[in-house]
Amino acid sequence: MAKNDELRRLNNVDDEEVNYNPNRMRHAAGYEDDTDDVYNSTHEQKRPSSTKGETTSSLFSDDDEHIYQLTDDVYSMVFLANTCSAAFVFAMFTFLLKIVIYVFIMIDMLDGANASNPLSVPKGISTLVRAAQFIMLPVAVAIQEDLIASIALFNVKFRRSEEMKQLPGATLCKWILGSICRFIDGILSLIVNFTLLEKSDTVLGLMLNFAALGFLQTIDNVAYHLALEGYLSDSIEAVAKAATVLTLPKYKSSKVWKVLDSLFIVLVYIAILSVWLSFTLQQIEGRFLCQSFSASFTGDEWWLDFNPSIYSGAYDLVGRRKVGGRAIYVERNYRDEESARGIFGYCADEARWAFIVSTKQATMITNDDICNYILASPDGAEGAFDPTETTSSKWMTYSNDAIPQSVPLSFEISCIDCAGASDCSERGQCQNKKCVCNPPYYGSVCDLVAE
Repeated sequence: MAKNDELRRLNNVDDEEVNYNPNRMRHAAGYEDDTDDVYNSTHEQKRPSSTKGETTSSLFSDDDEHIYQLTDDVYSMVFLANTCSAAFVFAMFTFLLKIVIYVFIMIDMLDGANASNPLSVPKGISTLVRAAQFIMLPVAVAIQEDLIASIALFNVKFRRSEEMKQLPGATLCKWILGSICRFIDGILSLIVNFTLLEKSDTVLGLMLNFAALGFLQTIDNVAYHLALEGYLSDSIEAVAKAATVLTLPKYKSSKVWKVLDSLFIVLVYIAILSVWLSFTLQQIEGRFLCQSFSASFTGDEWWLDFNPSIYSGAYDLVGRRKVGGRAIYVERNYRDEESARGIFGYCADEARWAFIVSTKQATMITNDDICNYILASPDGAEGAFDPTETTSSKWMTYSNDAIPQSVPLSFEISCIDCAGASDCSERGQCQNKKCVCNPPYYGSVCDLVAE
């Protein structure tokens, strides 16, 4: 009787001392060593016998397979603790702290996102990085301990044991609350992990992001072990210890419940794989690239043997055509099919973006044509997937094998993709990232008026 009285007080310990030793739950509840307490009744059957000839089947009984041990985390404390108790407040504070951190990370990562690129993923990545992303997708799911623990609850039914009935806070509503908190933690962690994976443009950066998130995911475990070791208060310690010994039954007869948890993990992986494939295909097709940009060749300081100002204006990405693994951009308003036109492309041999003038159709342009450039960005532009990612002031002019010279300050490249009417000076509509101007306005952003 004294034993049960002590167990009822597990959740309401205030300032009285709780003796802690390796017997954990027994001494937390004030049991003597020779008492048949909760800890012994729960764990004695799990100790292997020293009898010779004992088989493996005797070590792992069918009863053990149908018992769910509460997870050692703050969400089990949410379930076991009395509402508004110190243990409950501590557990909920830890949960909210993780959620706030996840939200801050997402806000920072999605800075600059728009409707066409909701995750603000890179305009393009190398094949090596894409392969690393694919390999790390199942890892991203596997390391989500809280999400997997939530999925495992599909195979658990809520039926309180006699020991658990001594804890008045361990109700069905609290069980549901703790499970929901754990699931939210796990799903947010997966979303943050996946977003960082999508935004990575180097293999090293990808691995470092995973390592950093691995630390963040353990915050609740660190908080739980602080409680378990008695660094907080006796009441919090007692609830943490209760989570180490209390159990719930699993479903025995229904095969559906037994496979549902495994099926859910597979579905989660398929879901993130589908999203990854969607973004990857859009990257390959150039959907995240600047679709149109403005190039300015104005000024009198040019040292070229032709008038470059006639090639100033808008340049548009040409379909799926790629040269040197990059898209090419052709002058929008060239004179006619036979006349020369300005073209921006990527010279793969020298890893630089370049400007050429050619009478060839865009579909006929080769890497050799691009590498015979007039203007070019500095070499080492492997990470630039369109010309707007280069620094226009660092481009160089090349003419008649003369010594390359820096371009005049008047040379400028800027993306003119629109996202709405405001990007078209409120004088037109944005269609496929291009401004369609209302008469009498014209220009790349509808900023000019026809006389």
